[in-house]
Amino acid sequence: MRISKLVVTALIALTTVVTGAVQASAAPAGFAPSSTSWPSVSHGWVLGWVPCGSDKCARLYQTMDGGKTWAQRVAPPIKPSEYGDPTRFTIGYDGGSTRGASTALVTNGTTAYASYDGARTWQTETFGAGGPLSVGTMKASTTDAYVLATSGGTTQLYRSPLGKRAWTKATPARKLDLTYPSGDIATRGATAVVSIGSDSTAYAVWTTKNGTSWTRREPSCFQGALTQLAVPAAGKVFALCSWAPGRGSMRKELKFSDTGAAFWTAGYPKDTGITSDFAAASAEVAAVGSTGGDEAFVQLTTDGGYTWRTTLAQPETGPVHDLAFVDAKHGALVAGYADLGTSKPFRTVDGGKTWTTFSP
Repeated sequence: MRISKLVVTALIALTTVVTGAVQASAAPAGFAPSSTSWPSVSHGWVLGWVPCGSDKCARLYQTMDGGKTWAQRVAPPIKPSEYGDPTRFTIGYDGGSTRGASTALVTNGTTAYASYDGARTWQTETFGAGGPLSVGTMKASTTDAYVLATSGGTTQLYRSPLGKRAWTKATPARKLDLTYPSGDIATRGATAVVSIGSDSTAYAVWTTKNGTSWTRREPSCFQGALTQLAVPAAGKVFALCSWAPGRGSMRKELKFSDTGAAFWTAGYPKDTGITSDFAAASAEVAAVGSTGGDEAFVQLTTDGGYTWRTTLAQPETGPVHDLAFVDAKHGALVAGYADLGTSKPFRTVDGGKTWTTFSP
């Protein structure tokens, strides 16, 4: 009996899911990337969706050679957000080595799954919070995993050492009367910085060098301005302040702090696009992701915020998210709506000056 190519592809995918074995296979036609995470220049992951009957099923792919080959790994049984939010994936390794203990996290905003064994097995995770949970930013340092979540109108940062299910409350909770977490997390090495706030309050900022001892900073942005963070190097912190969203535009101000000093204005990115993400490759190189008219934009500065230029303008996609730099040259992002099939993953090898698409 002749076996069709479609059946062979399905059998290979099934074998990979059941055993967790590494298979040199590409994503099937119709795969829509939702999230990407790169622990190193050569080691990357992409989570996305494939048609699954009348539904969509998650698929997870991993590369260990910079995207030359990809392997399907075990994906959690997560479903797309009923609110249209992107389903996000992040993974961190103890000490930064991809051979160390790891924590992988996936959320669609209302449900979260975690893996503590290299994405071989998954379990539902509530991070120790009680009641219905809304999950926001997730990041990993070289020592800890962090999650910003809201339950009962209270927003809290949760922390657990990489490779362990030992979630504790990391910073003081903020009662914001919001049903979703509003804030950001940025990491570099063992350093982490977090902001928590809302449209009607100034975003409080905390920093840590080890995950256990936290120092509260003066607010980096004025009251009501969205505060997103980046740690370009040890002791240095960028804060992107965004406010006054309009039709495809938003005011933006880049601030900078060195060795715990007060934040000062470093520059003003273009108003183009509603801010959706922010990252920094160094103290001179920072990138702002935004969207307007369903077009994805990346604005880049290479002189610490003094001048800006648009290095990505992708029409018919949507917001930029998962914007991150592994080092001064290499970075990645996802642009678009995975649930609408407009999403595309991009990588850069020149510090954000150019971006190219890739496929697992």
